[in-house]
Amino acid sequence: MTQLQSRTRGAKKDSPSLSINIENFGPVTSAKINLKPLTIFAGSNNSGKSYTAALVHSIIPSQNIQAWLDTLNDHVHYGEGTLSQKGISECVRDLKKIIKNAKSQSIPTNIMKILTNYCSKIIEQGLSSSIIRNFGHNTRDLITIGKSSSSISIHNYDARATIQNKMLRVTIPFPMHLRFDLYIDDTMIHLNVWDDKQDHTVMMHPMEPEPDIDALTRHVIMRMCFYMIRKFTSNIIKRSYYLPASRSGILQAHKTVMSSIFRSISYVGIEDATPKLPGIPADFIATVMDTPKHKGCYWNLAASLETELNGKITRVTDPITHNSEIFYQYKRKKIPLYRTSSSVSELAPLILYLKHVVRKGELVIFEEPESHLDFDTQRILARHIAKMVRAGLYVLVTTHSFFVQEQLNHCLLNENSKASTKLGWGDDEYLLADEVAYYLFDRHENKGESAGGYTAENVAISSKDGIPLKAFDRVIDNMHSDGIILESER
Repeated sequence: MTQLQSRTRGAKKDSPSLSINIENFGPVTSAKINLKPLTIFAGSNNSGKSYTAALVHSIIPSQNIQAWLDTLNDHVHYGEGTLSQKGISECVRDLKKIIKNAKSQSIPTNIMKILTNYCSKIIEQGLSSSIIRNFGHNTRDLITIGKSSSSISIHNYDARATIQNKMLRVTIPFPMHLRFDLYIDDTMIHLNVWDDKQDHTVMMHPMEPEPDIDALTRHVIMRMCFYMIRKFTSNIIKRSYYLPASRSGILQAHKTVMSSIFRSISYVGIEDATPKLPGIPADFIATVMDTPKHKGCYWNLAASLETELNGKITRVTDPITHNSEIFYQYKRKKIPLYRTSSSVSELAPLILYLKHVVRKGELVIFEEPESHLDFDTQRILARHIAKMVRAGLYVLVTTHSFFVQEQLNHCLLNENSKASTKLGWGDDEYLLADEVAYYLFDRHENKGESAGGYTAENVAISSKDGIPLKAFDRVIDNMHSDGIILESER
C-alpha cells in the first residue's frame, strides 16, 4: 500500500459531527457551520468566532445530558415543572391502560406524537440551560442588536431552535421510522424499539405480583423519552472541552476566583451580590484542577509537546487542604505555573487535557492557541494540532495567527508529500483536505452598506493549494500600499 493510499484511507467520512445554521446570534448575522475533524474559525476581532465556538460547545450532548435527566426525573416523577402541556396526562392514562391490560402491544401513534413534542421540550430546556450557563447571559441578550429573534438549525437531528425575547423554542420532527413495543409476561415487562429495521431491548423490568402501575408507567415514559433524545443526538460528537483564550490568566488567578466565590456564599439568593462566573471558565478551572491521576490515551502526544518545553507539566494536590496547583518540572525542580514563561503557562492546560482528560472521538475547542507564543512555538503547536487530528480527536480552533494557519497549510500540503523525513516531521503530521473546514468571519455587506454583523464564509480548500488566506492577503496589500505612499513622499 502506498503512502498516498494509506493516508487517503485515514480520512474520517462517516464519523459523528455537527452541522448548524445560525442567524442573528450575537455578532453573527449568518453562518452555516459543518464541523470536521479540524475546523478553523478565522477573522477579525469581535466578528463572532468565540460566540459561534461557545454555541457549538453548548449544543454538544455532554453539556445537556444532566439537564435532560433532571427535567425528565422532575416532571415524570412529580408531575410539576415547566413541561406541563396539553396531552401528557392523556398519554400517561393511555399507557397505564396498556400496561394493565395488554400482554403485547405497539405504542400507538398518538402517544408517540405526544412524546415527540415532550422530548422537544426536554431538548429545549437542556439547550436553553446550557446556553445561558456557558454565556453567562439570558438568551434574549444573545440576539443580534437591532434584531427581534435569532434562529439555530441543528441538522443532525433536523431540529430548529428559535430565540425570541427571553424564550428559546425547539421543534423536532416526528420519527416515522421509530416504533416501541411493550411485551408483558408474569415475571417481566419488556420495552423493545424498532429503529431502522432493527430490534433493540431498551428496558427489562421485573413484574411484581401486585405491580405499582404508576411507577411502571413513569419508568416506561422515561425510557422511551431518553431513547428518543439520544437518537436525535446520535450523530453528534458526544463530548467537548473548551480551552478559553484567557486560560493562562484563569489558572494563575483561580485561587482568587474561588476565594471570592466562597466569601460570597452567604449572599446566595441575592442576585446582584453573588459573583457570576460563566460555565466555560468555571468548567475549565474544575477540569484542570481535578484531572484524574491515571494516564489517558494521549499521554504520548502530551509528552511530545512537553519535549518542546524542555520539562514536564504536573498537578499536585495538597493532602491537607486538598488545594491543587500546577507545576512546571524542569529537571528535578518544580516551579509554580505563575513563575513560568508565557509559553509554559499557555500550553500547560492542553498538556494536562491530553495527559488525563480527553478521549478519542471527543472535541477540543482551542481558542486562540497562539496567545502569548512566539512565532516558532506557534508553528510547533500547529503541527501538534495536526497530530491530535491524526490521533482521532476533533479540534476546533479560533485564531488570528498567520503562523498557525500557514503551518496547518503546510500539513495539508504534506498529505501527498514525501518530504516529512527531510523536514524532520513525524509520519502523523499531515492533514487530509476533506477533514478540514475553514470559516472566515467577515463583515456582512448589504448593498454597499455595513449591515452591522458578520457572516462566516466557508472557504474552499484543497490538498494542492491549501487554504487561501484572504484576510492576511488583504492586510499585506494594505501595508504594501501604505509603504509605496510613504516611500513616494520621502
